[in-house]
Amino acid sequence: MEQGSFTGYKRAHKTRTSVMVGEKVMRGVITVGGIGVIAAVSLVFVFLASVVIPLFRGTSFEPAAVYSLDRNASNAHTYMAVDEFMIAGLVSDDDGRGLRHIRLDSGENIGYFNIFDRTPSAVSYTPSDGWLTAGFDDGSTAIGQVVFETDFYELTDPRMASLSDLEVGEVALFEGNVAQRTDVGQIRVQRPVITMSEPISAGGSSSIELIDKTITSSGPIIATVSEDGRLRVNTVSERRNILTGVVTTTLSGGKIDLTDNFAVHPDPAAVLVNAIGTNIFMVWKDGYYTRLDVRDLENIEIVESGQLLEDDSAAEITKVTFLLGQGTLLVGDSLGRVRTWFLARTPETETPDTLSLVNAAEFEGPVAVTSIASSSRKRLISVGYADGTVASFYVTSSALLGRMNVFDGSSVEGIVIAPKNDAVIGISLNTLGIFSLKASHPEATSSSIFGEIWYEGNSEPKHSWQSSSGTDTFEPKYGLVPLIFGTLKATFYSLLFGIPIALLAAIYTSEFLDPKLRGRIKPAVEMMASLPSVVLGFLAGLVFAPFVEN
Repeated sequence: MEQGSFTGYKRAHKTRTSVMVGEKVMRGVITVGGIGVIAAVSLVFVFLASVVIPLFRGTSFEPAAVYSLDRNASNAHTYMAVDEFMIAGLVSDDDGRGLRHIRLDSGENIGYFNIFDRTPSAVSYTPSDGWLTAGFDDGSTAIGQVVFETDFYELTDPRMASLSDLEVGEVALFEGNVAQRTDVGQIRVQRPVITMSEPISAGGSSSIELIDKTITSSGPIIATVSEDGRLRVNTVSERRNILTGVVTTTLSGGKIDLTDNFAVHPDPAAVLVNAIGTNIFMVWKDGYYTRLDVRDLENIEIVESGQLLEDDSAAEITKVTFLLGQGTLLVGDSLGRVRTWFLARTPETETPDTLSLVNAAEFEGPVAVTSIASSSRKRLISVGYADGTVASFYVTSSALLGRMNVFDGSSVEGIVIAPKNDAVIGISLNTLGIFSLKASHPEATSSSIFGEIWYEGNSEPKHSWQSSSGTDTFEPKYGLVPLIFGTLKATFYSLLFGIPIALLAAIYTSEFLDPKLRGRIKPAVEMMASLPSVVLGFLAGLVFAPFVEN
């Protein structure tokens, strides 16, 4: 007996072959599409994992080379410049009067540059831009640059005949400079370029004890502290004689008498000018500091004074410099600590500009700090200590990247971070040590991603996300907490409005909508449900939003 339907009626028609074929084809297409979606999502996960996992790889800080230097060991003003490819360097010598030109692959002295005809009493050098400023016993100053410039030569150049046999990466000398063969078959020559002005009177005749400068859009600003207790702030201007071509450099500015401060705090440690030349920080070895407003050079005012050692009488400030951006002070002391101080608005602030220095981070060391270097690209610092130890830290995440000692207990006189952040170079007496540094993402730690971080300019630690900005000195903020809570908040409010509307629309479509209209709307809704929400958001943002806006 032929089986009928559940209603008792026999089937009146037979499914067409084309419909059956179409059903099978669509089933295959949907299957392939589903597998493709799963594969695409899996590949996205693999891609994201390949990007994220390297963020948490450990850092490497290892000694790469140690060389003996033929250099005056009693150098009072030690500084160093290196090229970005780490093949050549310049090391101060003769108490800052000259520079030794050396090969970094062997430590060999290949030349000497005499900069000054007398020993400067104060020197300030910034490796990031190469600006060098020096003060002298007669109260005069000189400003210039010490940098490396790169020249490229083809192997077919007749002058390169003696270097044609160099292997890729191999280093040799060319006309007194260091040359290296590149992987594209060229010879790259690192040529030191030193330009210094003649000494110019800074407005006084007393010996300059401290000096610093900043380069603004309107020109250099130089701050000097002389032996007579006066702080002078001068802008530098140049005039070129159109007939002779001679350039005349002049200084103009103002001064303030700090003799009362020197009477109580006799040993000055540093004078520092912020990036835009509006504030000057005067620091003494006992930790006392004053901040001066120098926007009006004819009326320099002390706007803040305080203590950087926080009443720790056992400590003494040994080194002070700026972090990248010249907004954060790096203060090293005799107990081996390096503390970061920057301006922020706090409830206790009573200064005229409503800003005061706050201590945001502290890095511990074994013995007294003797030198500090800041990276020109990241908030990375390297610190040299009196026992020969060299350590590297990342300021934002407060992470120790590595610590090493290759100087046999000799004090680290000078330190510099390579332009590409791939090495640290330290100088101790007649020894030069090179440390290999691999720290691709030192800012990415569990504490910086999920914890509260005290970012520069904030009054307290906080969760924050801002991955980029318009300046090279910007401090990236990678806190995921605001993103996580923002996503949860957006989801909550979306569901708060979306669930009632969706349920009511579904009930109306199922129970009250005209069957003919329902037959068109229901498949359309099901088709939209099959699409990824990212695609719908893309269409909404690029197609529907402009349409609704207009």
